[in-house]
Amino acid sequence: MTGPGAELRGTADAATVPLLVVTAGLPAAGKSTIAEVVGNRLGLPILSVDPIEAAILSAGIDSAQPTGLAAYLVAETMAEQVGIEYGRAMAASLEPSGEGQRSFRSALHAVADALTAHGFAAHTEASGDDLSIVSDTCPFAGSVASPVICAVDRGMVKGMLAALYGETTPETASSRAHGDATCITAVPVSL
Repeated sequence: MTGPGAELRGTADAATVPLLVVTAGLPAAGKSTIAEVVGNRLGLPILSVDPIEAAILSAGIDSAQPTGLAAYLVAETMAEQVGIEYGRAMAASLEPSGEGQRSFRSALHAVADALTAHGFAAHTEASGDDLSIVSDTCPFAGSVASPVICAVDRGMVKGMLAALYGETTPETASSRAHGDATCITAVPVSL
């Protein structure tokens, strides 16, 4: 494998599974600086809250308003979209034929297995009319928990399920970022 960041990509085929790098930490810890260096070195796009907040302020929103919160909500939405695209690419590597899974349950199990392979230690659970993916371990566990990171996870689930089964509406049911013990992405479905 050649190209920017090839030494960091491991053995996965970069054409089928893109590289996703997430930085998280406390304010002024240097996340943006590190993201810029890594992103430029690897040729990756950078999603950062700082320019979003600057754009909100330049649009004339009063700085007394919660512009930081608004910027994080925008970043969360954008992160979910990044996760969706990443999830679709992951699913394509699972199902190169493009035929997808035959049932919702088998697709959900394939998603949990793929997340586990990426460090999430995920499994499926049933509760009422919902089937959920429970992540007992998060590959970002050493970082500051953030709803933006949870949005990437939710997007990955949504993207993989869309490619392997069809459109679904995964929701974050619990999250370490909100103080919960585990991260649960629920997928409401009528079976």
